[in-house]
Amino acid sequence: MKKLSNVLFVLAVGVSAYTLISTYLIRNNLPPGVCPIDSRSELYYISIGLLIVSFVLSFFEKKSKA
Repeated sequence: MKKLSNVLFVLAVGVSAYTLISTYLIRNNLPPGVCPIDSRSELYYISIGLLIVSFVLSFFEKKSKA
């Protein structure tokens, strides 16, 4: 469970970074008044969803005795 949670977290961070960078680059080419988020909203939802699933899975990890 821990490995799956970690993989989902890394995947979410990667998708988030890609979305942020691509939105920034697209914004430079758009005319004033146009929202660059509208064309990328599905990537934002995927990132948020992956982070939520990773967070929920972290509650099901077995706790090790230290």
